Amino acid sequence: MAKLTDIQIRAWIKAGERFEGRSDGNGLYLRYRAGDKAPVWRFRYQYAGKSRVMMIGSYGEISLAKARETAKKLSASVALGHDVAGEKRERKAEALEKMEQEKNALRVSELAAEYFERQIMGRWKHPDILRRRIDKDINPNIGNLKVEDVRPRHIDDMLQKIVARGAPTIANDVLRWTRRIFDYGIKRHMLEINPTGAFEVADAGGQEKSRERWLTREELVKFFQAMRMAKGFSRENELTMKLILVLCCRKMELCGAPWAEFDLDNAVWHLPAERAKNGDAIDIPLPPPAVEWLKELHSFSGCSKWVLPARKMQHRMIPTSRKAPYPLH
Repeated sequence: MAKLTDIQIRAWIKAGERFEGRSDGNGLYLRYRAGDKAPVWRFRYQYAGKSRVMMIGSYGEISLAKARETAKKLSASVALGHDVAGEKRERKAEALEKMEQEKNALRVSELAAEYFERQIMGRWKHPDILRRRIDKDINPNIGNLKVEDVRPRHIDDMLQKIVARGAPTIANDVLRWTRRIFDYGIKRHMLEINPTGAFEVADAGGQEKSRERWLTREELVKFFQAMRMAKGFSRENELTMKLILVLCCRKMELCGAPWAEFDLDNAVWHLPAERAKNGDAIDIPLPPPAVEWLKELHSFSGCSKWVLPARKMQHRMIPTSRKAPYPLH
């Protein structure tokens, strides 16, 4: 039987001639049914006494020479006892199963989200601290990895990046939180080994030391002088810094404070237990300068119930601040 030629095949395609099968020999034949967009190469062979057929590919994708080379290799495999079509189906099924497993695999970002939702929210006074560590450090480095694929080298790379940006204390925090997240995954049967297990503080940011440095009076004077000269550093920011220094409070205690906590007539800040770090309510005396600074801040806060409303809110409220101020207590 004469073998096929490229000239013949192109002529059939141009003429729109359809056929069930035209042989090239060695089990290779070309099919061009009415529903086919292009002629299709197929390979016919015998396995275990039965006729089998395997599709090789379309003529537009696989040339005549390439189809013959493929058929020759397939014939050799059949001669060795292989069911080439059946093995191809198995490989395809395995690939699809692997793709499905990959699609459904639990990622570190998902594990961290579940840990945050179930173990942190409603239990921790300041969940935003961990939220920042997850969003800024954990997810960008290992969030897209499957939990079972995380290795110690991934943990080490993450910690070294944090240390390299000059944040060793944060590196220690990230190591602690990452360890807790993976421990949670082990308890929930999501993984078997914690990849942070071999790491200690020395492998992250090192031993943390209390700072013994403080600003002198002269340095504080220079600090506020520079603050007033700095472009974009507002009067509200200056007053905020003064209050933090004078009251010795934590930044978020003041930034999250509503006016309802302040009794300016009696010069007292009633910090409630739910906002204090140690969980105990405390009355903080307000020295005369602090009272005056708070009154000035009040003129900036407008109708807001917050001492330090968001900047975009301030811009919106400043025009009406002197018309409808939030009542002082």
